[in-house]
Amino acid sequence: MKEATNEIKTIGNLQYFEEVRRLLISGKEIQIPVRGHSMEPFIKEGNCVQLEAFQKRHLKLGMILLALHEGRYVLHRLVKIKNNVLVLAGDGNISQLEYVSLEDTFAAVRIKSFDGKKKDMQGKIPRFLGLSWYYSRGIRLFIIRLKKIWNLL
Repeated sequence: MKEATNEIKTIGNLQYFEEVRRLLISGKEIQIPVRGHSMEPFIKEGNCVQLEAFQKRHLKLGMILLALHEGRYVLHRLVKIKNNVLVLAGDGNISQLEYVSLEDTFAAVRIKSFDGKKKDMQGKIPRFLGLSWYYSRGIRLFIIRLKKIWNLL
């Protein structure tokens, strides 16, 4: 009889997300940990998100989507739709936007988990707050620049 081992295997992001995509297509919901800071303040590094397969008919502004953009996967908020192209933005980003096709979008965030709590991310209020944060980018950029000037004085 073989002895069980607790071997840890490291795989790259592309391979990881291809497996996530395969599981979503097969009808499963997946929970993954969040890495990075691009979705702060609403989703922080170390939070977990529950993903469901992306369905075009459920598409709503303010949703958080997982998509392939220029060879890398991004988990960002849908802020605009232009001619069947989705425009995504990280909540923590001041100016960067990603333009992705419907075909390169394969998951939507349903629930965020943190500190033993779960929060619905597809309801009207979380989507409204996220879009409001996005549309305040100009003000946030202005404040950042003011702080830099203030530090120079």
